[in-house]
Amino acid sequence: MTAKIKLNAASGGGSFSLQAPSSSSNNRVITLPDIADGTLLTNQSTGLGKVLQVRHKLDENQSSTTSTSYTNTPTSGLNHTITPIAASSKIVMVVHLQLEMSGANVVSMIFARDPAGTPAFFANRQQASNQTPANTSNGCSKFGLSQGYGSVNGQIMSHSGEDSPSYSVGDTLTYGILIGINGNEAFYNRGIDGTFRGSSSIYLMEVAA
Repeated sequence: MTAKIKLNAASGGGSFSLQAPSSSSNNRVITLPDIADGTLLTNQSTGLGKVLQVRHKLDENQSSTTSTSYTNTPTSGLNHTITPIAASSKIVMVVHLQLEMSGANVVSMIFARDPAGTPAFFANRQQASNQTPANTSNGCSKFGLSQGYGSVNGQIMSHSGEDSPSYSVGDTLTYGILIGINGNEAFYNRGIDGTFRGSSSIYLMEVAA
């Protein structure tokens, strides 16, 4: 016979049971904490805002682009996945991007879920679907990096954004960035002559919501 402790709810007809395993050769102990107000368990709201998991990826692949449309191809090595372990979580994404440029450029970056498929843009108030790299208006989900000289300019772009995706627990979500230029050419994790080597990184955090 399996041992079970059953507590009936004060109302509603439900119950709570603590049941021992059907077979065990070890002795198990549950130690209750000594809490001043006597509350041992509370509802799920106490977990709001907690970081449930962190995923990180470092990318040292090198590429370049002259695309004047947003594309994930040059930075596809930075794409990373996360599988939420709780319902209705938010995903916080942080990116550190190493870029160099040739000539006078504006390099724009957009955060996206499913970056290589049908991107769902996020990070700022306005959606980026109607924006182009040549559009430098404020408030769109992109970030400019300009070089007004004829030589090379290397910089690191860092930004974070929060996504509220629709999913079922166990689904795998993919995140990454799209970039495009208004100018000559942008180099990812490298210099124009190939002698400079850099790296970029992405962090994905599941936050209880």
